[in-house]
Amino acid sequence: DDVNGKGGSSSDVLSFLGGNQAIYLFFDNDPRNPKYLLFAEKYGQITHFSTAMPGHLCCGFEHGHFVVVSSHMQEVGKELFHTNVGQLRDFAICPQVRTAALASRSEVKLYETDAWTLVPGELLKTPHEISCLKWSSDGQVLTIGLANGTVQCYLSHVESLFATHKTFACYLTSLRELTIVDAAGMAHAAGPASVLATVHIPGEP
Repeated sequence: DDVNGKGGSSSDVLSFLGGNQAIYLFFDNDPRNPKYLLFAEKYGQITHFSTAMPGHLCCGFEHGHFVVVSSHMQEVGKELFHTNVGQLRDFAICPQVRTAALASRSEVKLYETDAWTLVPGELLKTPHEISCLKWSSDGQVLTIGLANGTVQCYLSHVESLFATHKTFACYLTSLRELTIVDAAGMAHAAGPASVLATVHIPGEP
């Protein structure tokens, strides 16, 4: 993990989990003085651990708690975010789209990691219990593995592809869907652009 020491210098930190109870941090500019993070006993044992976000340690606990703490050398252990999802089955962090997915027994909630705020209207419910989560490398697809062996994939983000001609615009609204609008009304503050057509295409552009 490459972090900034908040004092202007950059350092690397090695982190590892010890006995499902604590996290040890070794900084390359002070390797003989490792930091030791011990969490509240009420959280239970650490079941999931991620350093996907530089400068952040994300931890999931057996009693449903999800905690994010700083790994910056000058503020190690400072709590940045904490929530409880009841039964935390897994979580996945995607720095590319700055989004975290937290899975309880049969629900997935999405959080924006810039300020750790819940993404409104993005609650994913599954028919069976969740066993694991995984983002694609570009953050466009979130894959959910279910306990019955089913795999579900959700489109999270699409590339910003568009073309314009005069007052008309065509843009990608899903992997295989284009929307064509007339933006003329917007120029006169008459309201949103009028949708002229939705086009389904056989392949991804």
